[in-house]
Order: sequence, then C-alpha cells, then structure tokens
Amino acid sequence: FAGCTNLTSLSLYDGIQTIGEGAFINSTSLEAVTIPQSVTSIGDSAFAGCHNLDSVTINDAATSIGNRAFTECPLTTTLSLGKKITTIGDEAFYDCRGLTSVTIPPSVTSIGKSAFYRCYALTTLSLGENIEKIGSYAFAECRHLTNVTIPEKVETIEPYTFGWCLDLKYITLPAGLISF
Repeated sequence: FAGCTNLTSLSLYDGIQTIGEGAFINSTSLEAVTIPQSVTSIGDSAFAGCHNLDSVTINDAATSIGNRAFTECPLTTTLSLGKKITTIGDEAFYDCRGLTSVTIPPSVTSIGKSAFYRCYALTTLSLGENIEKIGSYAFAECRHLTNVTIPEKVETIEPYTFGWCLDLKYITLPAGLISF
C-alpha cells in the first residue's frame, strides 16, 4: 500500500501480527491509524511520510517500533505507547512536528538515535523507569520541552540527546550516571 496517496482511512483486523517495512510509506492522505491488539511489530518506515497522519493508537501487544516507522507524520495528539513496547527504533518519530506529549512506558529499555528529533511542539515527556539507553539526538530540537527527568538505569547520555531544546530549564540526572 506504499504511496497510496488517496488512502484516508485504514481498518486493520485483529489477527495481523506484523506491519511490514514500508507498508504504508508515503500514503500522504492517511489521517488516523489504530494498531490492533494482535500486532507485535511495526516495521521500518511502515508509516513514514504519511503527511496527514494526525492520530496513532498503539495497543498493548506491540513490542517494537521500527526505524523511521512514523517519520514525518504530524501526529498532533498525545502519543501513548503500548505497555509491552521494549524498543523504539532510530528516527521512529523523527520530524513529527505536531506531537505535544509523549509517555514512554516502563517496558521500554532502549530509545534509538534521533527517535524524537525535531518534534518541535513536544512539551511533555514522561520516560519509563527501565530505560537503559537513549540514543544520540533522541530528543534534539524538541524546542518547547521544559523539564526532563532521566531514569535511574541510564548510565550514559549520548551526545546531543537534548541538543537545541531551547526552552529546557530543568534536568534531573540519575545518581548512577557515568557520562554525558
């Protein structure tokens, strides 16, 4: 369904387990997606370039979000990720400029590089307590982010993880942090 520019609505049946690589890439009229409970994996670039995708609901079965899965989608709502997600891939939500709030559940242990890079409108970020690794540039250019608490299990903060977060005023670092 890649490049289906007139596709506005998508109904996925409960039973699908994987949304493959590039499945809906550049389906520029797609507006909303609810990932069914049965989906455990969202592939690389699955919804990348869906320039009208405002709303995504990821239910609790999903365990991974691939690289660039939602790159360049406006996502003008709050993003709540399913309770079983363990990995957020590189550039997974890169350039989702309308995204205002992200809650990353305790199940997540790794956030890829540039995962939320250029999410300009992001003001609220809640990081789950089991995150061990946050990639470089993960939240760079989240210009309106004001407050960040780094979870206790993070030992290293990669270069530019919060670079160019112009409104960032408060950072709480974990006691076990080795380098940043």
